[in-house]
Amino acid sequence: MVVAIPDGDSGLTIPVLRALGIVQDLRVVLLSRSRWASARYSRLTTSVAAPFTPDAIDPVAWMERWIGQSGADVVLPIGLAAVEFFSVHGIRGVGNAAVAPIPTIDAFRITSCKRAFAQWVRGTDVPVPPTLLGEEALVPGAVEEQLGFPVLVKPRLGMGGAGIRLCRSRVELESILGSIHPPRECIVQRHFAGHDWGCNVLCNDGEICAATVTRLLFGPSNPYGPGEGVEFVDQPEILDLARNVMGRLRWTGVANLDLRWDPGSGRFMLLEINPRFWRNTALSALASVNFPHLACLTAQGTTFPIPRQRPVRVAKFREAIRRRLRAFISREPHGYDLSEVPMVIADPLPMAAVAARWVARRMGLPSGATEPDQFTLRL
Repeated sequence: MVVAIPDGDSGLTIPVLRALGIVQDLRVVLLSRSRWASARYSRLTTSVAAPFTPDAIDPVAWMERWIGQSGADVVLPIGLAAVEFFSVHGIRGVGNAAVAPIPTIDAFRITSCKRAFAQWVRGTDVPVPPTLLGEEALVPGAVEEQLGFPVLVKPRLGMGGAGIRLCRSRVELESILGSIHPPRECIVQRHFAGHDWGCNVLCNDGEICAATVTRLLFGPSNPYGPGEGVEFVDQPEILDLARNVMGRLRWTGVANLDLRWDPGSGRFMLLEINPRFWRNTALSALASVNFPHLACLTAQGTTFPIPRQRPVRVAKFREAIRRRLRAFISREPHGYDLSEVPMVIADPLPMAAVAARWVARRMGLPSGATEPDQFTLRL
């Protein structure tokens, strides 16, 4: 199978490549505007399209031509921008290449914007923390009456927890909201103590074809980012919640649901839905649910039984190394069953490229472009 990844610049590409690396007889072709993209050094990558000037071309025609010339069997959009591009232009296949399942543009725009999601969910029975739009939070007494402190101010767009700020008082909240222009660029949500959970899904028209449920095992490197390790567990309540919300959206494609257990209400609260692959994609593959591969099979019309996740504790690469070293010194258990370490050893150059750029930046040397969730072609 040849898989074409149109957003080789995305920082989410490497976790997807690690998952695809488990699959036999699979090759990857990349579209990347940066010669520094770490994914281009993967053992799976057989070709990389050269940079070009998007302004000078018809982006849809260029994309279709690249797909046709790539010899791909499946096109796999990974990040937000690429998923939006294929969804808004209605590209579902080119020649013999099928595009992996992606959501409708309406469903995508509801979930990719925290403000749009907060507005949509108000008309449902989906359990979410009490939330106000930015301009609603400016009304005197609104936060105190409807949310209570502390609260989180979240930008309407963003990933990895970037830009989220904790407020413990009205004075602090007004200071933060006063720095955001206009206030509609954010939402304000009740913050509560509880354990973080996640649910990853692959759906077809609202029906879940594959799912994993995770409980946070090792905390994130930043307060609101993805965890460094998770435990895969059976939790029917979370799966029921996922079926409810994805059914309402008539979701097609992959999605990552962030949840938190609220001890006050005794319920799981849905915090947000990410309409893309996630940074812990490779961990799901280690638990026997390989979402990128399943998405490719779905694109080709291949049926498969709903996979069952393994009840394992899995750590990301750096956390696994850190815990192994600490366990060696302290003679205490390292606390996980599997890790990304064998995946990195099997395909080390992307991680080496990331490390080399980090060293170059620390030394003040040219290090090339960073890898946000970006995409070569503009809408």
